[in-house]
Amino acid sequence: EDGSDAPAPAPFPRAEAARPRRGGKTAADKAAEPAAAPRPSLRGVRPTALALQQLNAFAPGAIDEPDYDARIDAYSSIPPLLESGLSTACALPLLCQCVHDVELDDIALRHSATHTVGIIVQ
Repeated sequence: EDGSDAPAPAPFPRAEAARPRRGGKTAADKAAEPAAAPRPSLRGVRPTALALQQLNAFAPGAIDEPDYDARIDAYSSIPPLLESGLSTACALPLLCQCVHDVELDDIALRHSATHTVGIIVQ
């Protein structure tokens, strides 16, 4: 400390000298910024969640007994969801549930699941 009021030198004098002295961002500044990741459209999250809940319904008065009526009704609600413009991000869990149900022993659920897989994939 010599008592002078001179400002301290910049830590990177060459970089500071090369940088333009204007208020806007340079192309290098913009290139250094992380690109904003596109957010998937979540149109139809609530109806998808309700359909998934029904596709996994269990009979209220029994232990470990699926509620087949609720599950079949849920499968009938999926095509209108898809026609309403359901996003891909919301259709994917439905597709996964259908693929799971294709392997069930119940013929009606297996048929509904197989039919719904075909509709989703179209």
